[in-house]
Amino acid sequence: MTMFISGETIFPKRSKLYNLEPIGVGTSMVESLTSYLTRLSNAHNVKVKSIIKYEISPLFESLTYPSTGNSTKFYRNGRIIDGRSLLTMEFINALEKLTTRKDLRYLTLISFRGISNYKVVNSYKKWCPQCLNKMKKENGNIYQPLLWNIQYVKICPLHNSFLHTTCPVCNKQQLPLNSKGNLGSCNSCDAWLGATFSKNDKVDKNEFDVWTSNSIAELIKNTPRMVSSPTDKFIWRLIKHFEDFFFDIKIPIDSLLVHLANKCNSRSEIASSLRFDLLFPHKGDPLCILLKLIYIVEASIQVVHDFTSFSPSSSSIINELKCNKQKYQRKQKLIKDFNYIIQNIRPLPTPEEILKLTGDVDNLLIEYFDHFMEQNELERSNNN
Repeated sequence: MTMFISGETIFPKRSKLYNLEPIGVGTSMVESLTSYLTRLSNAHNVKVKSIIKYEISPLFESLTYPSTGNSTKFYRNGRIIDGRSLLTMEFINALEKLTTRKDLRYLTLISFRGISNYKVVNSYKKWCPQCLNKMKKENGNIYQPLLWNIQYVKICPLHNSFLHTTCPVCNKQQLPLNSKGNLGSCNSCDAWLGATFSKNDKVDKNEFDVWTSNSIAELIKNTPRMVSSPTDKFIWRLIKHFEDFFFDIKIPIDSLLVHLANKCNSRSEIASSLRFDLLFPHKGDPLCILLKLIYIVEASIQVVHDFTSFSPSSSSIINELKCNKQKYQRKQKLIKDFNYIIQNIRPLPTPEEILKLTGDVDNLLIEYFDHFMEQNELERSNNN
């Protein structure tokens, strides 16, 4: 809007490239920066490679990627643009200068650079055919959500179906950027990627994979409302926070993981792998470790934004460990009382006297004595 100040005409700042609005900011389905870059190129009717080479890379402040470089490398590695590296930040800064937008960081994982590594974004695209068909039917505005590009997301939270990884016609993987500017069609054969549904949808979905997809979707949705980004110390702070809640029962995270690993259920494998990750943290991806940790203690993914969102009373695992510890302590007391009585009291007391002597309320100690007396009687019989 034109403004008039003291007789002078003040024009708003103009953008060199279209001030194209990104899709879905503030939702779990916000588009990825590679998707935005493709739509921006299509709006200018030029190839993505040309925008990168002649408009974006000359604005880079570092020598990470010289303006004379080979821009085709980005077609093979979209994780550089959608991820959390210094080069991701260069793309964000350059595109925001060119479009005068201030919200393009939310199209990447730059806000989570402290809790993820560069491999967190896939080298090739994944997609939900049902979502693509819905986009096509509703407004024809096809785009690639950031959620689909994340390595650990295997299932579409909206349709509870597996994401596809290859073209339904030519069976080829799809690069995040391509010279054709296609977002809903195959890079190689131009087939519509929403044409068929996966046979894998008939396969039972892993509980952890479903939880992970929904949790990462929630993280992405809340990114614009984050007060600060998690640092590389975040996981250890979170473990300390959890263990502070466990202090009254003196159960460290490692004991919890050992307990779960031995239960032989859906959480056993996750607990075992998390225990290995925590023993050798530099070998794993921090985001994967974080997801496993939050899943194991049955916390909400909101704990990444707010530690106080975790309520240990709602965790069945913690309540189970408390109960097991109480049973263990009870058993230890019974054994101590039993050993004291048989070694120091003669004649052996009656059941009624045992109750008065020890305060036993569940008759377990009496059962110990009954078993002890039966064994003694059996031994005497065998000796005779």
